[in-house]
Amino acid sequence: MNRPTSSCLSFVCGLALLCSLAGFTTPSAAESEPVAEAPVAPEPLPDPDLTGMEPAVQELLTGERQSLQRLTERDDADRLLLADAWGEMGFVYHAHGLLDSAASCYRNAESLAPADFRWPHSLGALERERSRLEEAREALDRTLTLVPNDLPAILYLGDVQLSLGDIEAAAEASRKALQISDSSPAVLNLAGRVAMHQGRPADAVKHFDFAMRQVPGADRLQYELGMAYRALGDLDKAREHLAKAGKIGVKPPDRLLDMIDSQKTGERLLLLEGRRAFNAGDYAAAAEAFQTAVDAEPESLRARVNLASALAYSGSAVEAADELIYVLERDPEHHSALYNLGAIHRSAGNHDKAIALLSSALKQDEEDDGVRYELGLAYRGAGDLDAAAKHLERVADGRALDAPAQHTYGDTLARLGRYQEAFEVLRDAYQLQPEDGLLAHGLARLLAACPDPSIRNGPVAVDLATRVVEASPSIGHLETLALALAESGRCAEAAEVQRQIVAMPGMKPAGIAKYSVVAQRYAEGPPCRPEVDPSLAAAAEPDTEDETQESAEGNGDR
Repeated sequence: MNRPTSSCLSFVCGLALLCSLAGFTTPSAAESEPVAEAPVAPEPLPDPDLTGMEPAVQELLTGERQSLQRLTERDDADRLLLADAWGEMGFVYHAHGLLDSAASCYRNAESLAPADFRWPHSLGALERERSRLEEAREALDRTLTLVPNDLPAILYLGDVQLSLGDIEAAAEASRKALQISDSSPAVLNLAGRVAMHQGRPADAVKHFDFAMRQVPGADRLQYELGMAYRALGDLDKAREHLAKAGKIGVKPPDRLLDMIDSQKTGERLLLLEGRRAFNAGDYAAAAEAFQTAVDAEPESLRARVNLASALAYSGSAVEAADELIYVLERDPEHHSALYNLGAIHRSAGNHDKAIALLSSALKQDEEDDGVRYELGLAYRGAGDLDAAAKHLERVADGRALDAPAQHTYGDTLARLGRYQEAFEVLRDAYQLQPEDGLLAHGLARLLAACPDPSIRNGPVAVDLATRVVEASPSIGHLETLALALAESGRCAEAAEVQRQIVAMPGMKPAGIAKYSVVAQRYAEGPPCRPEVDPSLAAAAEPDTEDETQESAEGNGDR
C-alpha cells in the first residue's frame, strides 16, 4: 500500500528508498512555478514539560518524541516521511494542549513538505486558537494558496480577519464560503457576523436564523441573533434571544481538527502505542497494540482501520482487508476504509475492485490527492493509461515536491508516447529536488533511451546515472548507466557495466543470457546507441535468485 500524499486520516505510510544525490546540476531546466513560502526548518525538537499529565500519557508522549528523534537522526530518512512524523508529533502535542511544541512541529513539517496543506492548516488553526492573529492569517493564507477551496481554512481566516478589523477581507472570505456551501451553519455564522460589521442587521438575522434552525443546540447563535434584532430596533425579540444565549457555538466540519481532538481519548493511548511501533517498523507490535484497542472498543472504526494498516504491512493483506470490510459494512462511506481497501486491491493486482473503491472515496473528496494518486495507479495497472494520466496530472500539478507522483506521471506520459511532456515533467521536478534519486534515475533513463532522438542527451544521462549508481548500484540503475554510456558512444564502458550486471550474485540464467547479449552488442560497437524503447522501466521480472532487483517502473510505491 502507498503512503498517501494528502490528508487521508488512516496512516498507511511506507518507507521510500531514495538516493541522496546532492550537487546535481539540471539539464536545460525551465523556470518552475514557486511553491507557497513556508517557514525555515529545522527548529529544535521540542521537549515540553509533561508534569501533571497522567503517567500513561507522559510515557507515550515521551515514546513518540524518542521515535521522532531517532528518525531525525537518520541520514537516509525520506523527507516526506519525516514531514509526516513532525506533523503527527504536532497533532499529539496539540491534542494535549502543548501548543508551543505543536506549533514548532507544524512549522518543521511544512518546511519539509511545503506542498502539503495539512501543516499550514493545522498551524493556522492553532495560532487562531491562542489568538496569535497575524501568525494565524499568514499560515491560513499559505493553506489557501495550496488548496483554494479548503472551507475550514476559509472560515478560520474570515474569523481572524474580523478579529483584526479587516472587514473587507472577511467579507471576501464570507462570499467565497457561501459559494462553496450556502447552508453550512458555520458558513452562515460567518456571513451573519460580517453582515453585522457591515451594518446589515436584516441580512444577519436571516443568516443566524437559518443556522439556528439547523443546530438548535448552538445557543451562542442566540446571542448573535439577539444582537442583530437589537440593531434592527426589535427589542422584544432581542431580549427573547439574548435570554437563551449560551456558550455552545458552531464550528466548521474539519477532519484534521476532529482527528486532533480524538487523540485526547483513552483509546488514543493504545493507538499512540501502536503508531510508535509502526513508525519504528515493528508492524507486528503495532498490530498487537491496535488489536488491543479493538478488543477494548470493538466498534471503534478508527482502531480497525489502523489495525488493517499494520496487518497489511505485516504481510497479512487478507486479514487487513477483512478489517476494512467490517468497517465498510457499518459505514459504507468510510473514507479511509475505502481508500485503504482500494490500495490493498491495487497492490494485489485487483485493479477493477480498486478502481471501484477508490472512485467512491474520490467522490466524497475530489481534492484528496492520496486517493486520486492510488486511483491513477489502479488505472495504470488496468492498462488504461489515458485515465491514469488524467488523475496523475491533477496530483502532479498540485504536488510540485512529491517526487514519486511527479515520476509516475512522467513515466505514464512516456508510456503513452508523449515524450516531450514526459521530459518536461521529469526535468522540472528534478530541478526542484535535485537530491532525489527517483527523479534523477527517471530523467537519466529518458535522456539515455527515449524513442524521440531529439530528447536524448547522453552526457547528461551519464552524469545523472553515475551518481545514482554511486548511491545505489542496483540492476536497474546499472542498466541505465550502460544505456547512457552507449548513447554517448562510450561502447566499451557500456559493455563493462553490462558485464557487472551479469556477474551480480544470484543472477538467474535468463538474466545472464539477456544481459550478456546486450553486453556483446555494446562490445561490438561503435556505434552502440540504444535502438529500442526500454521506456523508463527496468526489467519487468526479477533476474536474481533472491529477487532483490529494484524496479524502476515508477509505480510510486513508497
